Amino acid sequence: MPESLKTISPVDGSLHVERPYTSPENVEKMLRQPKEAQDAWQKRPVAERAAILTKCIDQFVAKKDL
Repeated sequence: MPESLKTISPVDGSLHVERPYTSPENVEKMLRQPKEAQDAWQKRPVAERAAILTKCIDQFVAKKDL
């Protein structure tokens, strides 16, 4: 198996981008991180989560005209 993934442009056949494949350990880490984040989020009190989300909404609304 090649050590990188190449994306070839369908327009002219040129190499558009080349990225190395990651290791199995890194894949495991990437799959574990969202689960850990969800577990941490779930442990926060509902009022705290609501305050965080309200702040996010306020940020979106403040930038709606940009």
